[in-house]
Amino acid sequence: MAAISVTLNVEPAELSRLLLLLHSANSPTTLTSANAEFYRVSDLTDLLGICRQTIWQQVRRGYFPAPTIRHKNGRPLWDRATIADWQRKHPRVGK
Repeated sequence: MAAISVTLNVEPAELSRLLLLLHSANSPTTLTSANAEFYRVSDLTDLLGICRQTIWQQVRRGYFPAPTIRHKNGRPLWDRATIADWQRKHPRVGK
């Protein structure tokens, strides 16, 4: 069997996200646990007290950050740090 060598030229933060995404392909439950690094849409609706439709409207308008990654099943996921930063800048939104 021949060995394959690949060189990646990515930022450390992006590499961390890629590695997490690759890891999640083998264990998708890591992304949905309470201590996960990412939020699903349903997590955001609970956290912010707004409906799914409002979240997507705000993403389209550029008011709310776009999803950080897409899980292998196609579901969008937001990085918890990104959402925490957004909440600090927009304290009026949500509960």
